[in-house]
Amino acid sequence: MPNLLKTIAEWIVYSNAWISVGAVAFALTAASYLQFNIPASFLIFIFFTTLFAYNFQRLVKLNYAYVEPISGPRANWIIRHQYTVYVTTVLSAIGGIMLGWPFFVEHKFVLVLIGMLSFFYVWKLPFLKRNLRSLPGLKIFVLSFTWVLACQILPFLLFSSKPVSVVSNIFFVSSFLFVFSISIPFDIRDIKVDCKDMNTIPQLLGIKNAKWLGIVMLAVSCLLMLIVIKQFTIALIINTIATGSIIGKSEVQNEDLYYSGLVDGTVILHFVLLYFIP
Repeated sequence: MPNLLKTIAEWIVYSNAWISVGAVAFALTAASYLQFNIPASFLIFIFFTTLFAYNFQRLVKLNYAYVEPISGPRANWIIRHQYTVYVTTVLSAIGGIMLGWPFFVEHKFVLVLIGMLSFFYVWKLPFLKRNLRSLPGLKIFVLSFTWVLACQILPFLLFSSKPVSVVSNIFFVSSFLFVFSISIPFDIRDIKVDCKDMNTIPQLLGIKNAKWLGIVMLAVSCLLMLIVIKQFTIALIINTIATGSIIGKSEVQNEDLYYSGLVDGTVILHFVLLYFIP
């Protein structure tokens, strides 16, 4: 039974279905806090585009020597299921284009920016001969900004009847800090394989200090949200404590499922808590 459960977990996580559900949950979290509705078609669009982006990035890393390679259980899983990954990538691209086209006219600049950030995160920039991920100190900022832009700012611009305000801007900053904090464990995981000049936070501060920075930023994220949002307080605090514990227990030797499953799962946990706890 444990082997069966692990096999199921690997399919869900390594197929990038888990992180795609997380992107949908992240969008719904913003909708809950900022009180607007996101249509089902756009939530499916977020799922498809996240699935495509992450599958595309994994395939590039697996097949092009100039990109930082992936190894370990995830790479082995992708190699064993390449046909499934390629088919899923193509289908998710088609689904994303079909569902996203109606929104392209109104906010083409934002959608193009999101697409370029996702593409050049792993693909070489023509004028730099490096991808965004490998530029010193930039990796975690690009990742955090792209997540907030794609999953929260864009839906807010499209579907909220309220204008951009101090409250919404502080909320987006809080979300950025949250994603930033849960991205630090992945830099801890990758500290042995990342190039020395990438200047990731664990490379600069050491693993222990990097974890403390993540916890502090998580606490600041929670504090900012408590200041501007007067609802779902208990859910927010519970998620902050749980996420902080997960960050604190991040170690290089942890299994990949700890990061890609448990750490990424914090964005899903947050929305689930909002749903069940007032």
